[in-house]
Amino acid sequence: MICLISPSTSPAFNLAAEEYLLSVSREDCFMLWQSGSAVIVGRNQNAWAEVNAPYIRENRIPVIRRLSGGGAVYQDGGNVNFTFIRSDANRFRAAFPEILNPVLTFLQQMGVPARQEGASDLVIEGRKISGNAQCVHRGRLLHHGTLLFDSDLAALSRALHVTPGKYLDKAVASIRKPVTNIRPWLKEDIDVPAFMERLLGEIQHRYSARRIVFSESDRAAIHELAAERYDTWEWNFGHSPPYRLQNSLKTPGCELTIAFDVRSGCLLDVRLSGTVLADPATAEIEACLTDCRHDDRSFREALLPVFRTGSFHGIILNDFLDALF
Repeated sequence: MICLISPSTSPAFNLAAEEYLLSVSREDCFMLWQSGSAVIVGRNQNAWAEVNAPYIRENRIPVIRRLSGGGAVYQDGGNVNFTFIRSDANRFRAAFPEILNPVLTFLQQMGVPARQEGASDLVIEGRKISGNAQCVHRGRLLHHGTLLFDSDLAALSRALHVTPGKYLDKAVASIRKPVTNIRPWLKEDIDVPAFMERLLGEIQHRYSARRIVFSESDRAAIHELAAERYDTWEWNFGHSPPYRLQNSLKTPGCELTIAFDVRSGCLLDVRLSGTVLADPATAEIEACLTDCRHDDRSFREALLPVFRTGSFHGIILNDFLDALF
């Protein structure tokens, strides 16, 4: 087995690094990595249904789709991610206890009263500290998980706070659970870099693994893969399963319902209803949004001409945009 700590905190780079190791390396691998603030959604999720759109837009938090299934997770500098890549997928697929045992044992040795709960979570006294997911590529297994070490749990809660009932789809929905950080439970307080070094050392010892670093050619290939997939709107949002959104807006003089279907990330069958039906701008808005990407920038560019006078029945552009997510 080879093991490493990723040199990057770019979530797109690190997800690309996982795919690169899965498809190019022939050895078993273990990688630790961190990301700047981001939301990582599962392969089969409706990305917009999993996030608090106004919050992530305001804070410029990227939403990136991973290869594996499962639910959405929030990343920041206090979160540690681990990746196992194993050659015998038939043995390790869905074998979460066997895969997670080294990580769980390490945490317990550090004084953390962690245990596995359900199929794929690690918890402390019922509060989640780790979610895990898998995918298989040509007989090789990618297993990755999160470790909430010292994350901003308030930001996590805000980023993943969603209003139920707006989206109708057959996508995989996240299961929200109470969470906690690992750091307060350690018998000896250490920071994130020290925690990662100790965990990597435990894996090296257990598997007689050798530590490596990415070569320049490795990094170039990973950057290329990140640019082609994980940095693209087409993968992160356009890959969402078909869905329908219905939402409403009210002002003192207006009641408005907005509904549309989305296929491959673009709007179809846009309908505005309510007290605005007699306004010619209603049909103009419907036409502007049809075939538009479900994306804040695309919406803003399409709607600016309609809102050139400042508002639509007392609804300002920013409030209208919020209702489209």
